[in-house]
Amino acid sequence: MQTLREKVVRGTPDFPLKLYNFKTAKVDTAYHWHPEIEIVYVEKGKFTVVINNERFIALPETIFIVNTGELHSMNENRGEVLFHSVVFYPQLLDFDNKNPFQRSFLDPLKSGKLCLSHQIKKGDKCFEKIKEQFVRIINSENKPLYAAEQTVALYEILLALLNSGEVFSSVGNKTAAQNTEIIKKVIGYIDDNLSAKITLSQLADCAKMSEKYFCSFFRKQAGCTPIEYINRVRIERACQLLKTHNMSVTDAAFETGFESLSYFIRRFKRQMGVSPSEYKKNGKN
Repeated sequence: MQTLREKVVRGTPDFPLKLYNFKTAKVDTAYHWHPEIEIVYVEKGKFTVVINNERFIALPETIFIVNTGELHSMNENRGEVLFHSVVFYPQLLDFDNKNPFQRSFLDPLKSGKLCLSHQIKKGDKCFEKIKEQFVRIINSENKPLYAAEQTVALYEILLALLNSGEVFSSVGNKTAAQNTEIIKKVIGYIDDNLSAKITLSQLADCAKMSEKYFCSFFRKQAGCTPIEYINRVRIERACQLLKTHNMSVTDAAFETGFESLSYFIRRFKRQMGVSPSEYKKNGKN
């Protein structure tokens, strides 16, 4: 069984980088992971960011970094938010020749032996430099030489982090690493069986824990109960089905494992702020 990872193609095969711009009244991204590095710049609003069980409050003029393979989520916003995210494979920055920078920094960063700090706030030594290069990535998006500009901007961001001491070794905290792998295994099981009935007993067996201990463990790691997480992921999957597969509301409900249509509609509206039919009609994100 594979662990849950976000199954999204970033950019193109020869330039695997994708820029996202979010302006929304509802931030609700369930715990997930991907092999790419993600850098987030918050321009407006307030919401919660969780990275490997570390909880942050996202405020304007804050930058967040998710390293390769790290579990993360974003939710609990206060009003409308505006933020930007660049997601890229670290292999994008590889050199043809193994120079010292490649061997001592890029390779350990790709393997997860080195990590970048999760939060950079306004006033931190490298904040202005990173923000400047992030804006450069945004502004170069539609230029003829966008790939060259964005690649140089990423090198500048990494150098700013290095020079400011915002790079650390991930080796040493075996317990945290083991907990992360358990959570990845559990949410991978959920993802593989989303359309079926999923019980706490099955999830606890997957984690090799008692049900009582597992519920406490999962809530501590993911910031929500297992049932809340399952419902959140099911609603996210239903959004995809309604938007990209033109599926009916009823079919989307049962395809994502909900046994009651009325319960699905209530959960959908609570999470997305609109009913499933309104979401489908308006194509809301």
